[in-house]
Amino acid sequence: MDFGHHALEETLDELAAVDIETVGTGRSLAAARQPIAVDCRGLTVAVVAFTDNTSQYAATTDSPGTAHIEFDPDDDQSMAVLSEAVETAKRRFDPDVLVASLHWGPNNRTHPKENHKQIARLLAEWGVDLVAGHSAHLFQGIEVLDRGDSPTVVCYDMGDFVDDYAVDPTDRNDRSFLFELVVDSTGELVELRLQPTEIESCAVYNASNRGATWTRTTMIERSEPFDTEFERAGKGLAVSLS
Repeated sequence: MDFGHHALEETLDELAAVDIETVGTGRSLAAARQPIAVDCRGLTVAVVAFTDNTSQYAATTDSPGTAHIEFDPDDDQSMAVLSEAVETAKRRFDPDVLVASLHWGPNNRTHPKENHKQIARLLAEWGVDLVAGHSAHLFQGIEVLDRGDSPTVVCYDMGDFVDDYAVDPTDRNDRSFLFELVVDSTGELVELRLQPTEIESCAVYNASNRGATWTRTTMIERSEPFDTEFERAGKGLAVSLS
């Protein structure tokens, strides 16, 4: 949408031509809000996606754009839209894993907003397995919410993976992780693995030893408010979920 409706529709066409599913945007409001499902090694993974950024890019009934809502638990209309998308995904796909991909909040924040933590708890109550946050260009902490029968993993922001932003020498938006959710054959969450990455010349690589050390240490620090327990896994980290 940075380049207008035509560019968005061209992108949708190009992705469809190579069988890549899209979610969180579409040629109309209804299409943008629709969940999708993909097969992942025999498991059905359903995804809902929304954003609170750049409201002028929002899809309308007859215009392409994004699935825009406000991530405010007191905004009844937005919460109804989010809840309906989750329920549609569960009813239509009966997924083994349900993911909420949320492009939320301002740039350059190292910790999530209070509203985001409240929304994450609502999504856990509704049966979402993974909250995959992104928008800040910096990774934020990880929280594991107990649902009784299984956890909800909340990655409040995954940072940058492939990007061309100028590198902040302090917050290091060029450093993040490959986030790998390990699931067993029944759909039970087993482990979250974090492989440190670094961006160089707009491409992503495995992190250097120095970069991996910084990234591990920073993730542990940013996750301290959530009492998340990490284990060392090679150059990266792991969070046990079982």
